[in-house]
Amino acid sequence: MLDYAPSSPFPWAYASAGIVEGEESVCYPGTQYDEANIISATETAITQGYDVVTELSPYNCNANTSIDAYIAEVNDIITAIKDYPGAQSQWQGIMLDEENWFGYSPNDFEVLNYYTYSLISQVTGIAWWFTQNRPSNYSLATYNALIGSSWQVPQVYASDDPPILNSECSTYNYCSEAITIDQQLNPSGCYNSYVCASEQIWGYLWNLWLRTGWFAYFVAV
Repeated sequence: MLDYAPSSPFPWAYASAGIVEGEESVCYPGTQYDEANIISATETAITQGYDVVTELSPYNCNANTSIDAYIAEVNDIITAIKDYPGAQSQWQGIMLDEENWFGYSPNDFEVLNYYTYSLISQVTGIAWWFTQNRPSNYSLATYNALIGSSWQVPQVYASDDPPILNSECSTYNYCSEAITIDQQLNPSGCYNSYVCASEQIWGYLWNLWLRTGWFAYFVAV
């Protein structure tokens, strides 16, 4: 699966499934990342026959945006897309990328996550909710609380991320089946020293090789 901006065409040349990258949508009204364009891009992908996820990165704009703004947006997105023709078989649901530097507390994110879960669990079809958080940004207990019942597709960007995922698996018995990689290749074919060697995650050895670009890659176990 690949991320793409709402104004961009579906990246069909690289993947059969995509993620509409909503970014910090509440912060950008009237731009390609606003709510209406995120919904439109998701519906366009469905119409074209692609599997698609709608992603939001809840960021506290100017440090004065209530998490309620993103709760309202999640409600609008789910309400608009759930009954769209083809959505029951092609809309994978909503992905939330919640980082500790986005200006909200873990408790704020948990409120948003519970609301997202409560809505998406009532949707007919295959839609669910995803979390794309970077594990090393949080303690193990906080990370576990944030991912809840989501399909976790954690960002694995450095060597401090796999230990948290391994601990999540061994402590809480929640072992993700995918990871997200979002880095540029350097000329040698790997980024930093981390990816030049295999890392063991959930008992599997991963050789992390990427195509140049900003797209997020999901690597299935």
